[in-house]
Amino acid sequence: MELKKSWKLITAGVLIGAIAVVAAACSGSGAQPTSTASPQVANNLILSSDMVNGSGGCVLDNVFKPGNQVVFRIRVYDPVTGKPMDDKALSSVTVSLPDGQSFTAHYGGHPSTNPVDYFWATSWTIPANYPTGTLTYTETATAVDGRTGTFDNFNVQPSLLTVVQ
Repeated sequence: MELKKSWKLITAGVLIGAIAVVAAACSGSGAQPTSTASPQVANNLILSSDMVNGSGGCVLDNVFKPGNQVVFRIRVYDPVTGKPMDDKALSSVTVSLPDGQSFTAHYGGHPSTNPVDYFWATSWTIPANYPTGTLTYTETATAVDGRTGTFDNFNVQPSLLTVVQ
């Protein structure tokens, strides 16, 4: 019987202690943290991209043959608003290949007749003598206010732009 009383007293003591801790935490009497640092503003533009085969009806693809038209479709987002950026907000969007070639993207409606979507696009027709294999590319966007953003494709073999014979 004496053991039951001890457990009841211990349980009551723990419960009273827990209530005291919660009450102290909720009383607001503790010092509040202060922050003198200003919030960071996102500066890097966000790019989203894919590739389609312009020679095959604009179907998603990453494997192309010489003579095929690779179409790069790009959306650029403002990191502050989260909204897509058009030709009034951006001064340039370019796609660069590792061999030094670069292509300027243009903003517009797609398809060109009865557009259902608006984004940046540029294309590259693969020359007949272009070497086969995989290649990376970089897309760069520059806003009229000087902010920039870059898209680098995944460095995973099946994801890379691939030229085959």
